Amino acid sequence: MATPNLNAIESEGYSLDEINRSELTIAFLSLRSAFRAWFSTYHCFLWRFDIADVTHPLPLPDGIREDPDQYARLIRQNNHSIEYYQAYSETILRFHHFFELLLKDILRHQHELLATDASSNPLILYQLLMGEKVDASQLQHQKSVEFSEALKRVVCLIDNKKIDLIRYGYLKEGAPILEKLNWFRNRLIHRGTFVLPYASLDEFIGKYLLPLVHTSLQLPEIVGKENLWKYQHPLHCEIDPIQELLSVFQTNPFDLKKIAFLKELGRAAYNDPIQKRGLRIDTGNRRRAETIAKLELEQGKANVYDVLTCPVCGCHSLIRFFDIDTENPDPEDPGRAWMKTTNVECYCCSFEITDEVPNASKVNLHPHIEDYWLVTELVDHSDSKDLIE
Repeated sequence: MATPNLNAIESEGYSLDEINRSELTIAFLSLRSAFRAWFSTYHCFLWRFDIADVTHPLPLPDGIREDPDQYARLIRQNNHSIEYYQAYSETILRFHHFFELLLKDILRHQHELLATDASSNPLILYQLLMGEKVDASQLQHQKSVEFSEALKRVVCLIDNKKIDLIRYGYLKEGAPILEKLNWFRNRLIHRGTFVLPYASLDEFIGKYLLPLVHTSLQLPEIVGKENLWKYQHPLHCEIDPIQELLSVFQTNPFDLKKIAFLKELGRAAYNDPIQKRGLRIDTGNRRRAETIAKLELEQGKANVYDVLTCPVCGCHSLIRFFDIDTENPDPEDPGRAWMKTTNVECYCCSFEITDEVPNASKVNLHPHIEDYWLVTELVDHSDSKDLIE
């Protein structure tokens, strides 16, 4: 009974060819989603980054006799959240979709049959073989080749010098990486039981896949389309998280905490509503965020230490929070006490990190970004001594 309605819904759809858009338009949107998902993985571990950071030792509880490395591995596996699994899945699926559409676009520019399986329709197959024009709506119903087959065909054309080697040769060198991406994707789609832990995902995306993405973005058919996949506004701190991540992953070993810092800059950049180029129109986001931040500081709520300028959106709405540590848990005799800043959160673009991530000066992001973590020893409730963590 629902079939006529479903067909009516389908009839409202249209091919990108009809509006002079390449299917790469969808590829760019998938790339945008992929970066947003990967960047959000740090946010899944706020206040418990020791679980994500494999360089942070997890001591064995008293009475447990196990291999420390194996114990830490199991603890980390069991403490990845549902939010992380969602971000992981989106990261793998979207990067996979980007490369799948890119490979098919490369094949289609050589010949439609290289990207399309038209064997089920002899007429369309004949028309394509004879070079006759085929209506785009007819091709919509033809299956395209799958990712693995598209990759094989591109590599074969490269091997036999049938396509531009200077432009596309990197895809042959990167084929093992793309095959692994396809394997990760298939384990998600067909089994739904395989997940890379946080640090391994960073290594795979940053060290192996990100350079392929970067090279792909230099292709003539892609250059100039940044508005479709990248954050819309440059960061106030003038750091480009993607470019900086490319550099960080060239070091060995790479710094997971610096990577987390940069990913959070990137995540917030995609949420940044503040226009920084051309005619600037304030839609109220800046005014609203700065007003709320100022009120929280003035009213002394929620351990607010001060308000800073956000490195992402540039609004004076980055709240810095503090906590008090004592050497003795006894409230009657707390002993020495310290005030320490613990986290920052922007009320405009949502940039947020905790002191589990180092100060900017310790990960070479200073002076673009100021140091947020301070420790002040409280002496006689009046005197104090400031320290920088």
